Amino acid sequence: MHKNQSKDEFMVHQYEDMKYRFLEELKEILQEYEIEVKIQERAA
Repeated sequence: MHKNQSKDEFMVHQYEDMKYRFLEELKEILQEYEIEVKIQERAA
């Protein structure tokens, strides 16, 4: 959605980085409950 609606590349990269860090943090939390999560690689 951000890629399609925003012309600001910096904002798009910033959002993608925040999203990736959030998913990594969520993955660590879920591991405590023995829930395995696979996160798709970041797009280049």
